[in-house]
Amino acid sequence: MNGAKLEGIIQSALKKLKGVEAVVLVTPDGFPISSNMDPDKSERISAMGASFVSLAKRVAEDMRHGKLKKVVVHTDRGKVVCVPLEDGTSMILLVE
Repeated sequence: MNGAKLEGIIQSALKKLKGVEAVVLVTPDGFPISSNMDPDKSERISAMGASFVSLAKRVAEDMRHGKLKKVVVHTDRGKVVCVPLEDGTSMILLVE
């Protein structure tokens, strides 16, 4: 995917999804591909988000509960939503 397409994905998520504050596209091994966050925060969120997705995929497989659709972490200030994409990457959304 080229930079313009990645930026389009991020901008689309920010516009279309209510309450989304930040978006990071992440490699399967936890590196940020594209983000609207500062680089340091993006790197930390990417590593943690990829770990969430990897672990949740294994749990779903081990429990024979089908394909993982998303991981949602609820906090006092909002949610972190980790969505695995078809190409092996993931989209991490910070939602108000």
